[in-house]
Amino acid sequence: MTTRSRWIVTLTLLLGMSACTDSPEDQARKAAAAGREANRLELQALREPNRQKAQATAAAEQEIRKARDDFRQWCQSRMDQIDADVNDARASIQQAAPQARAELERQLGDLQHKRDALRADLEEAKTQSASSWDAFKHRVELRFDELAALLDGLHPTDTSHARK
Repeated sequence: MTTRSRWIVTLTLLLGMSACTDSPEDQARKAAAAGREANRLELQALREPNRQKAQATAAAEQEIRKARDDFRQWCQSRMDQIDADVNDARASIQQAAPQARAELERQLGDLQHKRDALRADLEEAKTQSASSWDAFKHRVELRFDELAALLDGLHPTDTSHARK
């Protein structure tokens, strides 16, 4: 039995009990008031699940925004570290032996190109849908790992013939 049905039954019983003592106008007024109250309660009962859903949705959206902001901050921190490491690698390449320097400079150019491409891709974080977010995040993490591996390979081992 729905809430509205319960109120109608209750209203009917009350009207039946009060019919003996109330005038027809009073009975009509009471019936109208009871009907309005039944409608109000039914509407309230219908709104409650919607209010709860809206609260849950808002909480989930807030959590998603925080996770995205945290990820963007992590990306910026990683990108800053990579920029510092590129600058260090550039300086150490200058100390490398001439025969190794050309290959290291080529590798550094490749790394810088990939870093710049990743930086551009990070701008897409703002427009990723909820359904594509996890795949985007995973792809970015892999690309950061790739850059870290490229940086590890940029340390010259032979500096004995370096320019002074």
